[in-house]
Amino acid sequence: MGIRIKLTLMFSLLLTASLLLASFVEYQFARQQLLLNLQKEINAVTQAEVIRLDFWLQRKAVALEQTASLLPLLPRSPENLQPLLTRQMSLDSDVTDIYLGTAEGVMIDGSRWQPPAGYDPRQRPWYRQALLSSGLVFSDPYLDLVTNQYAISIAKQIRLDNQELIGVLSQDVPLSRFLERIRHIQPFTGGYAFLLDQNGIILAHPDPTLQSLDINQAEPLRSLPPQMRSDLLQQSEGFLEYTFQGEERLAYFGKLPSTGWALVITLPRSYLDEPLRELLWRYLFLTCLAQILTLFCIHRLANQFIRPLEALTKQAHQVSGAVQHLQERLDAGENPAHLSDWLQEEHAGEKRETKETKE
Repeated sequence: MGIRIKLTLMFSLLLTASLLLASFVEYQFARQQLLLNLQKEINAVTQAEVIRLDFWLQRKAVALEQTASLLPLLPRSPENLQPLLTRQMSLDSDVTDIYLGTAEGVMIDGSRWQPPAGYDPRQRPWYRQALLSSGLVFSDPYLDLVTNQYAISIAKQIRLDNQELIGVLSQDVPLSRFLERIRHIQPFTGGYAFLLDQNGIILAHPDPTLQSLDINQAEPLRSLPPQMRSDLLQQSEGFLEYTFQGEERLAYFGKLPSTGWALVITLPRSYLDEPLRELLWRYLFLTCLAQILTLFCIHRLANQFIRPLEALTKQAHQVSGAVQHLQERLDAGENPAHLSDWLQEEHAGEKRETKETKE
C-alpha cells in the first residue's frame, strides 16, 4: 500500500470520526430543543383551551350569581319568582333550565316544568351539594328529568342577611353543550380532547358512549395506565406518554380553576416523531455531504503533499542506480575520464526531470 493511500486513509478516518462525533452532539442538542419547543407549543395550546373553557363556565356562574342577588328582593311566591327565572333562562341558550328549590320543599321552575307528586327538591343532589358550600357548586352529571339529557347543575344556596335559608338556586347545562365545545378543540392532526370532572367522570368525549362514565370503568379508557389516570385527577397540569390500542400517544392536560375539572388533549406520538425524523434525515444528508467534501479535500491535499516526496524518492532511486552502474563500469576497468562525462550527462538529465516535476 502506497504512502499516498496510507495518508489518505489515516486523515479520512480521523476527520470522519471527528465529523460524526460533532454531528451527533449537534443533532442531540437540536433534537432536544425541537422536542422542547414542540412540547411548549402543545402545552400552550392546552392551557389556552383550558382558559377559554373556564371563561365560558365563569360566564354561566356570574349569570347565576346575578339572579341569586335578585331573589331576596322579591316576595317568596311562585307567581313572583317564576317570571324572573324564565327571563334569566332566555338570556343564555346553553342553559336549559333555571329553578329554585325552597327551604319549604317547593320547586319553582323557570321552564314551567311541573314536578311529579312527591317530588322534593331538598332530596336532590344539587340541593344537598349546594348546602355544603357557601359558594357556587358544580354537580356531578345526572339525567335531567325535564330534557331527559345528561346535564350538570351550577347551584348556589340563597340566604337572607340574617342567614335564613331561602333555598337553592340552580341552572342546568347539558353535557351536549360541553361536547360541542370539546369537538372544536382539534389543534393537531389525529388529536382530540375530552373533559373529566374532579371525580374522574367523563363530562364530554368525542365518543358519546363514554359520556357520564367513570374513567376507571369506561371501555376502553380503563385500559390506560393507572398512573396516568391518577395524574389526570391529582395534578393541576401535566404531560403523559402512553400506549392506547397499540398506538403510542401523548396527553397534555390542565385543570379548570373554577371547577377543578381536567381538560385533556391527546394526540399521536407521530406528531412529535415526524419533525424529529425530518431533523435526523437533514443531519444525515449534511453529514454525508460534508464527508464527501472532506474526502475530496484530503485527496487534493494528499496529492500536493505526496508529489514532492515521490519526486525525491524517484531521484534517490536514480542516484542509487547510477552509483551502482558506475561501480560496475569501474569494476570492468573503464577509463575514469570517460565516466566523468557520463556523470555530467546523467546530472543534467536529472535536473531536467526535477524541473518538469515542479512544473
